Amino acid sequence: MANCLFRLGRADEAHVQSGLGLDQARLAGDRLSEGNILNNMGVHHTESDRLSLALDCYGQAIEIYRASGNRHGVIKVRVNLAHIEETIGRFDKASELYAQVLTECDDVGAYGLKGMACANLAGVLGELGEGQKGYDAALESLRLARISADRRTEAFAHRGARISAVALGRWRDALDHGRAAASAFTDCDYPSMAWTDVSMVARILSGLGEQASALDETNALLAEVARCGGWGDYGDP
Repeated sequence: MANCLFRLGRADEAHVQSGLGLDQARLAGDRLSEGNILNNMGVHHTESDRLSLALDCYGQAIEIYRASGNRHGVIKVRVNLAHIEETIGRFDKASELYAQVLTECDDVGAYGLKGMACANLAGVLGELGEGQKGYDAALESLRLARISADRRTEAFAHRGARISAVALGRWRDALDHGRAAASAFTDCDYPSMAWTDVSMVARILSGLGEQASALDETNALLAEVARCGGWGDYGDP
């Protein structure tokens, strides 16, 4: 329930629901559920720019996963910790963490997590100016996402490909991936995440001198996002 609320942009309700679920897990002595809820709360806090709270949740979650020998859980938290480094602009550190995660994913066969880590790494490498490496990572993420029919990972992979394509000056590829990312975020009930890609598509089109197309396409994408849940607590863009 909390994840659904957050994907719809209803962040405050999601935080309340997560707190209730955490209390219930602790009362029941369900450590796995406790770790999963704490990890999800960390994600929500990160996206709401509450990074100190996110770090606290991730710290508790990773200790629970380690104590129970849950290597997949540990890797999942490390992906999220790398994302925090990315969020605060420490791209070198984020790149290092994602590279470590990819090795761990191969060790335990965590290919779903590998797909997400590749998607995030693609965006980081693009920000570092290593566009081709980033684009290659994004394509690997897309391959893994399509094998498992994971639209959320596919959305982030297209976003990483868009960032890397911009770094390479491949504007038409960047447009294609930006559009695909916005569509995928909308399809996987995460419409509030689509705005970044919608706005980048508009900026690229404007930079190419196609202002009329930028306005028409932005309006069409926004209408689709609104149809699928709108902007929730984030308000209209």
